[in-house]
Amino acid sequence: MKFLYLIILAIVMSSCNEIPKGCEEFKTGKFTYTDEEYSNIIIERNDSLQIERAPDYTIMSKIEWVSECTYTIECYEVANKPNDPRIGTKLTVDILRIEDDKYRYDARVGEYSQKGWIEKIKE
Repeated sequence: MKFLYLIILAIVMSSCNEIPKGCEEFKTGKFTYTDEEYSNIIIERNDSLQIERAPDYTIMSKIEWVSECTYTIECYEVANKPNDPRIGTKLTVDILRIEDDKYRYDARVGEYSQKGWIEKIKE
């Protein structure tokens, strides 16, 4: 009986960490945040760079895919703000779930974590 319990527990635990399928669709293109607070930001991404454009700033970052559904972003420039504290900051982003043309993410830097949705803009 104990052995059966351990097998069931192992199956349940392994399904909790399932990697979403289709993450490659989000490696390049144009995106926006679905959260109303950030909905005016447009993200443009290619295989090595990400640019976030908002009405009052533009952030340029290097992007590196460390696994199928995990990437890091390191800010190297904030337009017109040479001393911006975001410069040099490296975020780790996990794609947690995919629904149609959007994904749920968890972005972390140090002990800070933020979750939200990013949607691909159809061109």
